[in-house]
Amino acid sequence: MALPTIIAPPEAPVFLADGHEIEELSRYAQVQMQTGHSRPRAVRSQAERMVDVTWFLEEAALLAVYEWYEGTLQAGTRLFAARVATQGPGPSSGVWPSLSWWTARWVQFQTEMLHYGRGRVFGRLYLIEGPFEEGPDLSSLAMEIRAPLLGAATPTIPADLAMEIDVALDGFVDETS
Repeated sequence: MALPTIIAPPEAPVFLADGHEIEELSRYAQVQMQTGHSRPRAVRSQAERMVDVTWFLEEAALLAVYEWYEGTLQAGTRLFAARVATQGPGPSSGVWPSLSWWTARWVQFQTEMLHYGRGRVFGRLYLIEGPFEEGPDLSSLAMEIRAPLLGAATPTIPADLAMEIDVALDGFVDETS
């Protein structure tokens, strides 16, 4: 399973806060039996991972994160790619603490306004699959513009979209006219 292409807004930093640790939940639970005695039985195919996360944000970034959570993530029901600190050195770099990507879902999401227009977003993430060294593959946007050779064309693009234009002159150009 590849990482989801939904990521946190660019205003939000990486999840790094005091006490940040990934909690491994056991795949076994105490299961009551109809007859006999209860004993731990496997209730999950793999151990689940939960992590408590915190962001301290300015007012504009707090609003962007809240809109991302409510709109893009549909109140936290959709999966997204989260970049969190790992426990120990990175597998390839050997640097500690390292950051890795996970497929995640919000289990608990809360916002709190602090003083001077600042706020805090905190909660609990359910880490589903990972860790991955590389982030999600965010595809590029391609478009084609047809413009007259003699004349002008002005494409308009949204302010948050970066664009690179390659111009290829296909066909015959009559230089005598």
